[in-house]
Parts: sequence; C-alpha cells; structure tokens
Amino acid sequence: MIKKDFRFREIPYNYTSFSDKEIILKYFDVDTWNVLEQLRSQRVTGRSAKLLYEIIGDIFIIERNPYLFEDFLSNSHRLRQLRKIHEQRFEAIKLASHDNPLVEILLQKTILINAEFFKSFSKIRSLRNRIMFSLHRVTAAGNIHFSPFHRVLHATDATDWRVEYPFVIVYPDTVNEISALIKTARSLGLSIIPRGGGTGLTGGAVPIRKNTMIINTEKLSRISEIEMIHTQSREIPVLSAEAGVVTDKIIEHCETLGYVFATDPTSSWASTIGGNVAENAGGKKCVMWGTAIDNLYSYTLVDSNGDVLKVQRIEHPYRKILPEDSVTFEVRKFR
Repeated sequence: MIKKDFRFREIPYNYTSFSDKEIILKYFDVDTWNVLEQLRSQRVTGRSAKLLYEIIGDIFIIERNPYLFEDFLSNSHRLRQLRKIHEQRFEAIKLASHDNPLVEILLQKTILINAEFFKSFSKIRSLRNRIMFSLHRVTAAGNIHFSPFHRVLHATDATDWRVEYPFVIVYPDTVNEISALIKTARSLGLSIIPRGGGTGLTGGAVPIRKNTMIINTEKLSRISEIEMIHTQSREIPVLSAEAGVVTDKIIEHCETLGYVFATDPTSSWASTIGGNVAENAGGKKCVMWGTAIDNLYSYTLVDSNGDVLKVQRIEHPYRKILPEDSVTFEVRKFR
C-alpha cells in the first residue's frame, strides 16, 4: 500500500504560491491546522477530507481570483448553486464522521467561514454602492473603478509582491480632488494608497488590506514652465510638476530649455515624479547632483487627514547632501 505524501497540496483549484497550511491559517488558526494533522492518521477512504478541502478550495480561489468573484457576484443563480453544493458536502461529512469530536470541531468552524463567505457578496454590493455614492460627489463616476481588470492591475508593483486586491481604484482629474477623496475614504473606513507608474521596488503601492482605495495619479500630468526664483542671493530655476508626470517627460522638457533634470532612475520611462519624491529616487546623475530630495525646492502633499501641506527645505545649499550637512524642512498647512 502506497502512503500518501502530505507535503503536497490537497486543497484543489490552488494555482497560487500558497501552501495548504497558509490557506488554512488565512481562514482559521493554528489549532485548526493541528486538528487536520491529527485527522490525517485516522483517514479510511479520505472522502470527507476531500469534501472539506473542496469547500475551502472554492472559498479561497473565488476570493483570490477577482474575475471569478465578479462572476458569482453578478450571477445569483450560480451563487445559490454553489451554496447548495456546499450544504450537500457538509451533510456528507457529518454522516461519515461517526460523531468524531475532531471532525465536529472542523465542521463547525468551516460552516462559520462558509456562512461569512456567502454573506460577503451582499456586503460588497452594499459597500460598492456606498463608495460610488460618496466618491461621485468628489470626482466623475467614470473615474471610479471596481472591475476585476483594474483591481488586478493595481494589486502589485515592480516587486510582484501580492497580498490583497484593492477594493476600488480612483483616477482623479485634478489635484484639487485629492483632499476630498482622502476625507471621503476615511469616512468609509478605507485604507488609501497613492500610485504612480507602479515601478517601485519597496512594495509601497501594494495593498495589504482588502478595503483599500488606490488613488492612481496618471491624470495628474501637468508641467509648468521654468521659473527663476531669487533666494539666498541666487537665481534658482524651479519647475513645478504634478505627481503623475512621467520622469522622462520632465527630463526631455528640461533638455529643450537647456537644463539638466538630476533625478533619472532606470525606470524613468515609466516612473512618476510623485514616486520619485516618495522613494527619494536617484539614478546615474545623483553621483554629481544628488537624489530627488537634494533637488526639491518645495513640494505640496495631502496628509492622511486630507489636510494640504507645503514642505520646503530651509537654507537649501542647492547641491547634494553631504555627511556634515544638517537638513531642515519647514511644513506649513495650506488648508
């Protein structure tokens, strides 16, 4: 008789990198995994285990695949069919359990998880309606997206690290919408992540909570003309750019006017100015002229409360930071 090697996955439909244990811990706890381990040695045909894993596999893969989830969300008949199948599996497991207390523990825990899974569809419909109603007061309805395509597109960055899919993605038309978007998201209990070109290598744009709103800045692409500012007895060329401007556009814009834009990361063809500032991007030119922070005259940001702040370097030497330098910023509230 060949003994099954349980190092391999038994939960079906799992095309992800999650192991069986990781999936169980996602929905249950360590005690549940330990119970499953104990029951392995008690299997006769393994049919009950197979049925239980099929239920967990259904829940995991539907939640993990936004396209599948959307299909069930929009098809109530298919959802009712799945619920009926799960009820039949639970009944079969119970009949075959012979009142085994460990099986009963597993069964009750899985029934609760299963109930929450089916409740989640109506909860998500309700939350989407609330979000659309609230955000539509701030930005155009066409800027608000719940589709699987947009959610998958914003699930990771250049790290390819994936934890959760965002709940909603918003493409504001102007910077003036950002403050109200953040205040609205807070009132709805949403986490907020700003996203530019998605070229970051630190996972800063990766959602780790389900109820996350991504603010995509790609429409915020306005660049001003270079302005000469008199400061510290010097004339300083200053260029204003919105967060969604692609770095290469700034570099090319400056070149045509006879200037060098110092920040040039290898991702400059896709990265954006907002991301360059957030990550203090460099590039080959930073050896001579410093990183993004060395070349900032000032910048405006919206904090997590929706307040608009202006941050300006005090006594900027207009060169790269040296080890002996003391770097000071002044922060003022705009509104």
